Amino acid sequence: MNGSRPYVVRPYASGDEHGIVALFRTVFGTGDARLPGRDLAWWRWEFATRPAGAQIMLALDAETGAVIAQYAALVARFTVEDSDEVLTQPVDSMVDPAWRGSGVFL
Repeated sequence: MNGSRPYVVRPYASGDEHGIVALFRTVFGTGDARLPGRDLAWWRWEFATRPAGAQIMLALDAETGAVIAQYAALVARFTVEDSDEVLTQPVDSMVDPAWRGSGVFL
């Protein structure tokens, strides 16, 4: 909670990508040439087009519905000695600066 403001933790749902992109820009900015552009096309490339999928958990401000935190991982499937395995690589984890230190926990 941010002061007395509640938040909700849940998995990604279709349409959340707009809030995720907005949060990324809030957290990381848009003027750093070392970072690739973060827009809906980037989000779809990184997460929506993965053959094995992605795992994304979000925290949303319960009053406004704004995405305030994300923990995301890309999923990869591979085979080791005839055993099918799943690997996740955490990426793009972030918390809105206004909510840092407030107990938002994913």
